[in-house]
Amino acid sequence: MFSLHQAISPNGIARLGLVLPKRLAKQAVTRNLIRRQAREAFRHQAAGLPPYDLVLRLTRSLKEVKLDRVLQKKQYRAEIEVLLKRVINLQESKPFGAIA
Repeated sequence: MFSLHQAISPNGIARLGLVLPKRLAKQAVTRNLIRRQAREAFRHQAAGLPPYDLVLRLTRSLKEVKLDRVLQKKQYRAEIEVLLKRVINLQESKPFGAIA
């Protein structure tokens, strides 16, 4: 559902950018929910992250997701945390690129 792109940060700290197209997540409530979950997951793992500029991109339409808000929050947060943990684990082997 998400992909995470990374590049070495010029200022030496980890930063997060979000790309949530309206055509993939129609409701502003859903886009804001994803933003909040992504920022919170990033904040919790920021100390362990390498100095990369990270861009989290929504890649699939959310039309097929028919869960209540609590389950949506858990699903989005879990997937984002997995991607961030992959960045931590791959920091030595791959300096830039995309993680899907």
